[in-house]
Amino acid sequence: MTVNKGDVVRIVKAGASDEAEKNALLAIAGEKPGLWDGLEEDDVLGVLKQATATTGPGLAAALALPYYIPNTMYGAMSQAPSSTASYEYYSNLQKNRLDAPFFLSGRPATAKCPPLQLVHRVFGKFETDAASIQPSPDTFDFVLEACGLLADFYPDEGVRQQLFNKHLEHYLDQSIYRVKLTSGVSETDGSIANTPNMPEFAVLHIEYKKDLSTGTAADPSAELMAYHYCLVNRLMPQSRLAASPCFGIVIIGCMLWWAEVQLLVNNKSLLFYASDAQTKAAKVIKYVTQYGSEVHQMLSNAGLAPILYQVVQLPGGFMQVEMELLAEEDGWMVLSSLSQEDLVLVAPAIWDALAKVHALSLPGGGAPVLADCRPCNVMVKSVGKSPEVRFIDFDWAGRAGHVFYPPFMNHRDDVWPTDVQEFAPALQKHDRRLLKRHLTHGPSAMMHTHPNMARQPKHRLQFLNASHRHAKMCPMCKTFLNCAKLALLAIWSNMCLVEPESQL
Repeated sequence: MTVNKGDVVRIVKAGASDEAEKNALLAIAGEKPGLWDGLEEDDVLGVLKQATATTGPGLAAALALPYYIPNTMYGAMSQAPSSTASYEYYSNLQKNRLDAPFFLSGRPATAKCPPLQLVHRVFGKFETDAASIQPSPDTFDFVLEACGLLADFYPDEGVRQQLFNKHLEHYLDQSIYRVKLTSGVSETDGSIANTPNMPEFAVLHIEYKKDLSTGTAADPSAELMAYHYCLVNRLMPQSRLAASPCFGIVIIGCMLWWAEVQLLVNNKSLLFYASDAQTKAAKVIKYVTQYGSEVHQMLSNAGLAPILYQVVQLPGGFMQVEMELLAEEDGWMVLSSLSQEDLVLVAPAIWDALAKVHALSLPGGGAPVLADCRPCNVMVKSVGKSPEVRFIDFDWAGRAGHVFYPPFMNHRDDVWPTDVQEFAPALQKHDRRLLKRHLTHGPSAMMHTHPNMARQPKHRLQFLNASHRHAKMCPMCKTFLNCAKLALLAIWSNMCLVEPESQL
């Protein structure tokens, strides 16, 4: 029998060795109710003691211990999928638990993970195909029929569920079952899996709700994630560090959207550190959708930027950029970290380096612009008589007047020149004004630390992401389902359970 709040207080008072420990245990039990929610009485004291004694990286390791995963059919969720997806419990999973967020679902905004197309080449191909594929006549017929089917009124969600499952099944040429993912958990509304009973992997789950006007007690996307977690927990009950991606479809009345449900690296930055297998040289590897590789290479040749090893175009629109690491232990410092006194010493060298950059000519004609010449993107070595200067971060760089600033610039923390704004052309004078602001007003003007100087993060695989993309159910779209067909069949033939500690 699982415990409630009163049971926790009683257990702590009886089991604490002294008053200080009792207060500490009660404090963390109050702050993190998700720690003990769903536990048996015998497990409560051990979990709370471990939580109070463990911080930092050790805490993540402690979460992998058996008693952090209650001995229930629902694993660490401790609730059935429908209950897990309720507002109260879902928000608790995402915000209040010791291992929160439980799902990398974008709720809250910090619960994010890398783009799907970087996880496996199958998804990169899917993204490329989704942007270029020409829908077939059968696809248009399917979409029109689906719109009509979903738009009708039904006495209960089961009727719509049966009709649409058959319709989708025929289109994808794959059997869709109500699947039992683990014992004691109700069947899904529809899944593509290797077997309808206790499958080893699933390609697709579908969750139905009757209609928007009837309301819903649970977030259907969270319910999808919870169902898929039940499958993974059955196969690997002592670890959430496993990879088992699948697709999800949510249907509420006449509305349809889809979600990618996967196990990914929980890393806020697509920037990694590595060393060359042969030379052992330290590298920075970053993944971007836009990069001024021509500017970077030209500055690297002139000794004004880190060595650019290679830029690889990946399926799905991302590029893998590999460059030299300017490490702190080698004497490199980011400009925004220097004191006012050191700024005075390095200012002449910085202005001289920027002038050299602006005097270069691009191979195709025109002058280069850095565009993001904030102090966090300027690095200095050997502050003194002959400091070295390197410019980094060329995501926005290009030909002056022909490249444009991106949307969602950081206007809250950074003070840009008056004519620098989203979609405006980037000019060399902007580079000079950005640097002048910092070199004139000192570190307080723009104080940032670039990830190039950060310690290497400890990347660990975390569980589940649901990146919602509304499917435009009309003949004008490229159609979700035509793209999904490619992805589902690709996953079916190429993907299964991956090694738990595999890296991005």
